[in-house]
Amino acid sequence: MKDKEFEVTEDHMKLLPHLWFEYDSCTEFGAPAVDPKRPYGNSDVYDDIAEHIGIVAEKDSYGDNKFTNNQMWHMLRVHKEMTTVLNIMVRNGGVEAGVYTASAYGQDWIKK
Repeated sequence: MKDKEFEVTEDHMKLLPHLWFEYDSCTEFGAPAVDPKRPYGNSDVYDDIAEHIGIVAEKDSYGDNKFTNNQMWHMLRVHKEMTTVLNIMVRNGGVEAGVYTASAYGQDWIKK
Protein backbone atom coordinates (compact mmCIF):
# COMPACT_ATOMS: atom_id res chain seq x y z
CA MET A 1 0.00 0.00 0.00
CA LYS A 2 1.20 3.49 -0.88
CA ASP A 3 2.21 6.10 1.73
CA LYS A 4 -0.24 8.92 2.46
CA GLU A 5 0.59 12.53 1.66
CA PHE A 6 -1.15 15.61 3.00
CA GLU A 7 -0.50 19.31 2.55
CA VAL A 8 -1.10 21.63 5.48
CA THR A 9 -2.05 24.92 3.83
CA GLU A 10 -2.15 28.50 5.04
CA ASP A 11 -5.96 28.15 5.27
CA HIS A 12 -5.53 25.31 7.76
CA MET A 13 -3.04 27.36 9.74
CA LYS A 14 -5.44 30.33 9.83
CA LEU A 15 -8.28 28.15 11.18
CA LEU A 16 -6.24 26.28 13.77
CA PRO A 17 -6.13 28.96 16.50
CA HIS A 18 -9.90 29.46 16.24
CA LEU A 19 -10.90 25.87 17.02
CA TRP A 20 -13.24 25.77 20.02
CA PHE A 21 -12.51 22.88 22.39
CA GLU A 22 -14.71 21.46 25.12
CA TYR A 23 -14.82 18.33 27.25
CA ASP A 24 -17.36 15.83 25.92
CA SER A 25 -18.61 13.94 28.98
CA CYS A 26 -21.54 12.34 27.14
CA THR A 27 -19.62 9.59 25.36
CA GLU A 28 -17.98 6.54 26.90
CA PHE A 29 -15.16 7.77 29.16
CA GLY A 30 -15.34 11.35 27.88
CA ALA A 31 -12.62 13.23 26.06
CA PRO A 32 -11.54 16.65 24.85
CA ALA A 33 -13.36 17.47 21.63
CA VAL A 34 -13.93 20.28 19.16
CA ASP A 35 -17.41 21.72 19.71
CA PRO A 36 -19.37 20.21 16.78
CA LYS A 37 -21.97 22.98 16.73
CA ARG A 38 -19.52 25.86 17.06
CA PRO A 39 -16.13 24.55 15.87
CA TYR A 40 -14.77 28.07 15.38
CA GLY A 41 -16.75 29.84 18.11
CA ASN A 42 -20.08 30.61 16.47
CA SER A 43 -22.87 28.46 15.09
CA ASP A 44 -22.60 29.94 11.58
CA VAL A 45 -19.65 27.77 10.60
CA TYR A 46 -19.33 28.96 7.00
CA ASP A 47 -19.25 32.63 8.05
CA ASP A 48 -16.60 31.83 10.66
CA ILE A 49 -14.43 29.91 8.21
CA ALA A 50 -14.79 32.63 5.56
CA GLU A 51 -13.80 35.33 8.04
CA HIS A 52 -10.75 33.44 9.29
CA ILE A 53 -9.37 32.39 5.89
CA GLY A 54 -10.30 35.59 4.06
CA ILE A 55 -13.12 34.50 1.74
CA VAL A 56 -15.23 37.45 0.64
CA ALA A 57 -18.84 36.70 -0.28
CA GLU A 58 -21.54 38.67 -1.99
CA LYS A 59 -24.44 39.76 0.22
CA ASP A 60 -28.02 38.67 -0.27
CA SER A 61 -31.02 41.01 0.05
CA TYR A 62 -30.94 40.54 3.87
CA GLY A 63 -27.27 41.42 4.13
CA ASP A 64 -26.18 37.85 4.81
CA ASN A 65 -23.22 36.23 3.08
CA LYS A 66 -24.03 34.44 -0.17
CA PHE A 67 -21.20 32.05 -0.99
CA THR A 68 -20.59 30.47 -4.37
CA ASN A 69 -20.60 26.67 -4.68
CA ASN A 70 -16.81 26.74 -5.13
CA GLN A 71 -16.39 28.80 -1.96
CA MET A 72 -18.65 26.43 -0.02
CA TRP A 73 -16.82 23.32 -1.24
CA HIS A 74 -13.44 24.87 -0.43
CA MET A 75 -14.53 25.79 3.11
CA LEU A 76 -16.04 22.34 3.71
CA ARG A 77 -12.89 20.60 2.44
CA VAL A 78 -10.59 22.71 4.64
CA HIS A 79 -12.88 22.15 7.64
CA LYS A 80 -12.92 18.36 7.19
CA GLU A 81 -9.16 18.29 6.68
CA MET A 82 -8.64 19.88 10.11
CA THR A 83 -8.81 16.33 11.53
CA THR A 84 -5.57 15.47 9.75
CA VAL A 85 -4.03 18.81 10.72
CA LEU A 86 -4.79 18.11 14.39
CA ASN A 87 -3.34 14.60 14.08
CA ILE A 88 -0.14 16.02 12.60
CA MET A 89 0.05 18.69 15.30
CA VAL A 90 -0.42 16.24 18.17
CA ARG A 91 1.98 13.63 16.77
CA ASN A 92 4.71 16.21 16.11
CA GLY A 93 4.23 18.64 19.00
CA GLY A 94 3.32 21.35 16.50
CA VAL A 95 2.47 21.91 12.88
CA GLU A 96 3.45 24.30 10.12
CA ALA A 97 2.39 24.70 6.52
CA GLY A 98 3.93 22.14 4.20
CA VAL A 99 3.64 18.59 2.90
CA TYR A 100 3.60 15.65 5.33
CA THR A 101 3.73 11.91 4.68
CA ALA A 102 2.69 8.88 6.72
CA SER A 103 2.66 5.17 6.04
CA ALA A 104 -0.56 3.86 4.52
CA TYR A 105 -1.98 2.69 7.84
CA GLY A 106 -0.03 4.98 10.17
CA GLN A 107 -0.60 8.30 11.87
CA ASP A 108 3.06 9.28 12.31
CA TRP A 109 3.15 12.23 9.95
CA ILE A 110 6.61 13.45 8.89
CA LYS A 111 7.23 16.76 7.15
CA LYS A 112 8.94 16.42 3.76
